[in-house]
Amino acid sequence: MDAWALISYLILFIAFTVIVGRLFSTRGKVFLEHLFDGNTQIADAANFLLNIGFYLLCLSMMLLNISLSLPMTGLADAMQ
Repeated sequence: MDAWALISYLILFIAFTVIVGRLFSTRGKVFLEHLFDGNTQIADAANFLLNIGFYLLCLSMMLLNISLSLPMTGLADAMQ
């Protein structure tokens, strides 16, 4: 993958992740407040943890996609 393709991939992936993450955060907060019978403290804490999990999952997928696009020269590179 050349440098311009990698940069454009990173920009689009990060922008899409932030937009979807904010959407999940705002809509999920309303759902979690309803789920926890109006207890906003628990809903806010659960929403925060779910958001962190979403961003970590997206970060790992981005790094996995980048590492899979790098050329492998042998079995040792494939094992890493």
